[in-house]
Amino acid sequence: MVLVPVVLLVGVLGVAFGRVELARAQVADAARAGAEQLAATSVAPGIATQQAAALAAGQLGSACRSDAVGSADGGLEPGGTVRVRVACRVSLADLGLPVVPGDVTVQGSAALPLSPYREGP
Repeated sequence: MVLVPVVLLVGVLGVAFGRVELARAQVADAARAGAEQLAATSVAPGIATQQAAALAAGQLGSACRSDAVGSADGGLEPGGTVRVRVACRVSLADLGLPVVPGDVTVQGSAALPLSPYREGP
């Protein structure tokens, strides 16, 4: 009888860790997609960073709550580097465990170098 609560606790903790790891993978993929889009663009830097941040935040899947944030920077000058950062919150409140926090923030970033032979914007 004592074994049943222990098994349930291990199962719920496994679900919590699974959600967080899924969100980490989605955040890393979204940041990479945003950085690739930013590195490949030829529009003005301000518009390009907004588009890359929106793309990155839009790439997040079901593990992240809808309040995901993306930011991008980089001057898009030849030989420079572009970087995209993405953060989202993963809700764990529905698991109902006092040892698990309600929300966990997951962050990721990706940076890509620009070709030194690239035409400037």
